Amino acid sequence: MFPPDVNAIPRADLPAEVGRLTERLAWVVMRLNETAQAAANQPTKILDAKEAATAAGVAPRWLLQTTRGMSFRCDLSKKHARFLEPGFRSWLERRKR
Repeated sequence: MFPPDVNAIPRADLPAEVGRLTERLAWVVMRLNETAQAAANQPTKILDAKEAATAAGVAPRWLLQTTRGMSFRCDLSKKHARFLEPGFRSWLERRKR
């Protein structure tokens, strides 16, 4: 598809080659944006402390103490927190390693 040596392209054909490369780059960027938008449109599940603790196999109290200040946790009050599932699952996977 691409010549092994750019010097092999005649100088008069270089503007057309730049146009083809730019068009291909635009298609790649569009494809990347489609993937990002599809992921962004997925609804995020929110877990309460009891659900999150059950998923982690720990006590809710331990979970509340350990996850204080983490970005996937939203505090409603001192003892009532909610967890954004994607971030919580990611944190859980990192802890298991």
